[in-house]
Amino acid sequence: PETTIIDGQGHKCFEITQAAPGTAVIGFTITNGGSMQGGGFWVFDNSAIEIADNVISNCQVGYEGAGIHVQRYSYANIHHNRFVNNRATMTAAISIIVDSSAEIRSNVFMENASEIRGAAIGVHQSHVEVVDNMFLDNRGGQTTGNVDFYKATGRVSNNVFLGNTGTDGGASCVAIRHAD
Repeated sequence: PETTIIDGQGHKCFEITQAAPGTAVIGFTITNGGSMQGGGFWVFDNSAIEIADNVISNCQVGYEGAGIHVQRYSYANIHHNRFVNNRATMTAAISIIVDSSAEIRSNVFMENASEIRGAAIGVHQSHVEVVDNMFLDNRGGQTTGNVDFYKATGRVSNNVFLGNTGTDGGASCVAIRHAD
């Protein structure tokens, strides 16, 4: 990933809409993305994408999903990426919302931070499988820690959580709120 660098310079790096199955972004360094949502990737409107073997770093958004934001009936297979030093008000590394789904497998989340919700992954009214990831030194917001399920379904298994914190009583690992 270090050989091809996409520097968003404060703008979205990838905006993906209605992408057909088989669409993939593999092997990049994606850095300095920014917007209100989805600084590195904004995936929406019935898209299906594989995001693999990337470094996603130093993205910052005003709301949620600084690294990857998936919404409106979309699907993402997110694996073997490194999420480093991403910042957001709500969810720093990945947000999955509005009847979307994702498989999040074998990634490293390190030094990501959010002010209000999950530092690494936020899921709202969607379904997510979170398996075989490492969560290291992330700082979650005031209501949750690193993985935040809100009115969502899914599975969290075989992950490693080390050195993570939650502020104002938030969980340092996983929070499940208003589960169906």
